[in-house]
Amino acid sequence: MSQIEVFKNGEWTNEQPVTGDTCRETLDSGAMVEFEFVEIDIAELKSERITQIKQEAEERITCLNWRLQRAQERESLNVTDVETVEDVMKLREAIRTASNDAELAVNQLETVEAIESFSW
Repeated sequence: MSQIEVFKNGEWTNEQPVTGDTCRETLDSGAMVEFEFVEIDIAELKSERITQIKQEAEERITCLNWRLQRAQERESLNVTDVETVEDVMKLREAIRTASNDAELAVNQLETVEAIESFSW
């Protein structure tokens, strides 16, 4: 099992690191990795994930543009038994609803791991 140590007062200790501490991790293989500890801001991470959700929703809605145009053209030609403008608009609204639900779900998460692994 790997072990993290913090460099304090000229020596390596087993204290809990805080942002800015110089740390080293001894891996199972025996290798050592030194790094500066940075505590992840949960609020910032949530904000980034919500921005990604909004971008994904926008891409999904944009991908339906050709279907919307096709439905409009077919409706103007009175073609029946095909996907309608209303059908496409309902799909777009379903994406918006799913995106909103995903954003609410992200705001309920409390750990870095849960936020990073969240998918919708």
